[in-house]
Amino acid sequence: MRRETSIYLNAVRFFAALVVFLGHTSGRRFTDGFLWAFGEYMDVAVIIFFVLSGYVIAYVTDNRERTLGDYSINRVARILSVAIPALIVTFVLDTIGRTLHPEAYTAAWGFSADRIWLQYLAGATFTNELWRNHINVGSMLPYWSLGYEVWYYAIFAAFWFPKSKIRYPLTALLCLIAGPKILSLFPIWIGGFAVYYAGKRWTLPRSAAIGLFAATAAVPVILFALTVLGIFQTHATFGERYSTALVFTLNILAAQAIAVHSRRVLDLLEKPIGWLAGMTFSLYLFHLPVAQFLSTLIPWAPGDIRMRLTIMVGTLVIVAILAAFTERRKNAWRDGIARLSGRMGLTLRPAP
Repeated sequence: MRRETSIYLNAVRFFAALVVFLGHTSGRRFTDGFLWAFGEYMDVAVIIFFVLSGYVIAYVTDNRERTLGDYSINRVARILSVAIPALIVTFVLDTIGRTLHPEAYTAAWGFSADRIWLQYLAGATFTNELWRNHINVGSMLPYWSLGYEVWYYAIFAAFWFPKSKIRYPLTALLCLIAGPKILSLFPIWIGGFAVYYAGKRWTLPRSAAIGLFAATAAVPVILFALTVLGIFQTHATFGERYSTALVFTLNILAAQAIAVHSRRVLDLLEKPIGWLAGMTFSLYLFHLPVAQFLSTLIPWAPGDIRMRLTIMVGTLVIVAILAAFTERRKNAWRDGIARLSGRMGLTLRPAP
């Protein structure tokens, strides 16, 4: 992956997380529907994450994580460095928030106080979306996508790394455990994986790449404008999800061909985009529990500008602080997991 392509994809990744953040904080209980249209595109953002995930796995297994040990340590560190702190922080904030303002935590927006122990057990084991499961973990509603992505990591590893025929029954077993709901979106993840190799093998002519990039970038802009005007509404259907994935994979294919020609601009943006990308996963998981907790402390009405600023700016600041101790520390998690695996007699080591 060229550095320029990486910068572009990091920008897309952060923007997708920002869409989910704005979609949730635009809720009536927070900001009285301020920036409401972003709420229509949260599912689109998650589909973009799945495509990006497949693309990144294609790149790292092609260049750095060429053994099961390398791959396992880096994937576990990537997920757990944010997921475990997010589960802990969500439990603490929800517990305090429900004590201060119990009526703020209701089923109307997806929270459930029923069998909380099961919610966190399912979240910690990433079994929250197996088969017919749909178990929200406290107020951390975006956590559902990890119940898909972790299984994509595992299914891919079962097929990619074994050199013997064991890969086939092992892959089938993991698919059986994951269930049809998770597998229904797996081709989207594979599409991200495939577009990496497509871009590596073929380079679009510059004029064609510019046209394709402009067309695929225009699609979400036009649809968002139509949503704001009340003409178009998303429904997170199977067809919409696959259409989103197709448009974005084509966008990546075009971006790979033209990014190198935008080097000067991307060089200027590399540091700020890199910093923002370093808190993307944290923003995605932490924002809703933090915003929900802040809402229990604020006396102003949702339509009040002070409420909007506190919820939106306050949440971003807190998430940035949390990211400094979680996502930005994933290398420390990776090294710790490698040491632990060594003590357990496992031949795992982190990629350099």
